[in-house]
Amino acid sequence: MVFLTSYSRGWRRLQSHRGRFMGTITTPSLREPTSEDVRIFGEYMNHRSGSVLTKNEDDLERYNTDWTGHYKGQSTVVVRPETTQEVSNILKYCHEERIGVVPQAGNTGLVGGSVSVGNELVLSIERLNRGMKFNAEEGILTCDAGCILLHLTEFCAEHNHLMPLDMGSKGTCLIGGNVSTNAGG
Repeated sequence: MVFLTSYSRGWRRLQSHRGRFMGTITTPSLREPTSEDVRIFGEYMNHRSGSVLTKNEDDLERYNTDWTGHYKGQSTVVVRPETTQEVSNILKYCHEERIGVVPQAGNTGLVGGSVSVGNELVLSIERLNRGMKFNAEEGILTCDAGCILLHLTEFCAEHNHLMPLDMGSKGTCLIGGNVSTNAGG
């Protein structure tokens, strides 16, 4: 069975065989990030240490491999913004420059959806984890997308409330990934 889906003005060809991804991707209108792009990403994040990872295989390995180890990406650039403004700047730039982007939360998925299929930029939200607020009157938790589910559970418990999600990967999955996929590894 072959599925074709639109992918940033290119076409993604996905083949499913017994539930396993065996696809190829053709994105003629997208380009790989360059050293100039890396410099600009660094500027967007004030050249903070570790905010842009490049080409060091040890640093990139965990971003290019899914939780199961079955799916391997080929990205040579990972950005780790700390604010939504930095995310916005990076995504705007990538859109204008036709650079493919793979958003990544805790990378605890089991189907390879969080790893690149080409040399796209990986945008990790793991550093978007500064804000947690709890409104006790209304029972509403407000947090950043990069907060670890276990930390949110503990934070809610401090306010005598329960976090309505509980899963095996709660020590590593991020709430942004949970919400976007309705899953958590």
